[in-house]
Amino acid sequence: MKINLIAIIGDARKVLRKLPNNFFQLVVTSPPYFNLKDYGKSFEEGNLGAINNFEVFMEEINKVWRECFRVLKPDGKLAINASDVFDKVRVMGKDVQVRTPINERFVLECVKMGFLYRAKIIWYKHASTGEDRCAGTFPYPYNLLFWDASFEEINIFKKPGNYQKRPKEVEEMSKITKEEYTKHAKPIWEIPAVRQKGHCAMFPVELPMRLIKHFTFVKDWVLDPFGGSGTTLLACKKLKRNGVIVELNEEYLPLIKEKVGWGQQAIGVRYEYKIIFEDELDGFQEIFRNL
Repeated sequence: MKINLIAIIGDARKVLRKLPNNFFQLVVTSPPYFNLKDYGKSFEEGNLGAINNFEVFMEEINKVWRECFRVLKPDGKLAINASDVFDKVRVMGKDVQVRTPINERFVLECVKMGFLYRAKIIWYKHASTGEDRCAGTFPYPYNLLFWDASFEEINIFKKPGNYQKRPKEVEEMSKITKEEYTKHAKPIWEIPAVRQKGHCAMFPVELPMRLIKHFTFVKDWVLDPFGGSGTTLLACKKLKRNGVIVELNEEYLPLIKEKVGWGQQAIGVRYEYKIIFEDELDGFQEIFRNL
């Protein structure tokens, strides 16, 4: 069995335009936090997380979701892991903390594009004390403000289309255990967060593995347009899915290689590793068809 693991270095808005139509079975990703973390690049260099205007952020991120719709196969799924953030607005001469409804906007915008909204999963990352998840006028009532960072959302969308049956041997290799099915069907996933080593916003490999297990079969193609440290590519390798990640920052390549185990092989599987730069992608649609 041959499995392709591909890391593309470039701007997701440009890279995805060069990928073929109706190719991927699943897109699973965690886009840059809005105006919160330093990803090492400026907006002019393609870093959407450096945008400090929410409407501009949405306009740019929507370019990625539109391309995801195009490159997904009919019946393909899009899974977006994101967290709302707090911002300050000026009201009557005072700064007021407000929650920026990022997840709600993602849902509304993706539905406008033609996606079918299928599910919301709460990712519960860790238990936190009351002191670090709320603020206000304690010990007096009136202004309790929740800023709990112990959970994020995963919103699931489907591109309209019919299910494509796989060969029997592929179905057998892709079976999910009853325990996994029962556990993962719950709308709250308790998965501990991982220590941030070498990247400011890593998610645990268990998160994409669950999504890949439930929405793809062995040898299907999975895309992560905001590849970061390569966690989704590692999940693809573990589950024998073909994987493509797009990462803006070339400096993360050593981290991606280390995490994925670049070049390593396994009994019964031949992993084909590729690193491609954005300016090498012209004509790459044909290359994808020949993989």
